[in-house]
Amino acid sequence: MVITVLGRRWKFEWFKRYTIKGDIVIVGDCSSPNEKNKRLRLAKGLKGSALAEELLHEMLHAAGWHVTEEYIKEFSSDYRKAAEKFDLFQE
Repeated sequence: MVITVLGRRWKFEWFKRYTIKGDIVIVGDCSSPNEKNKRLRLAKGLKGSALAEELLHEMLHAAGWHVTEEYIKEFSSDYRKAAEKFDLFQE
C-alpha cells in the first residue's frame, strides 16, 4: 500500500511495536520526505481512535518534517479527542 502526502509517496508497512530508552513505546515512524525509498510504518494491533491518531501523527511528520515532535503529538491527541466527541470511531 502507498500513502500519498502532498504529492509525495510513502510505502506503508505494519511493524511490531518496540521500546527505546527503557520506557518509550514506538507505535509509528515515518521517513524523511527527502529519502528515496520513503516508508510510513504503524504498529500492528492499533485500532479505532488509536490507529487514527497515530496515522495522523505520522502523516503530519510526512507533511511537515520541520515541525516539532511536541507539536505533532499534541495536535494528533487533540484530533483524537475531538473526533471521539463526534463518535467517529467504533471501538
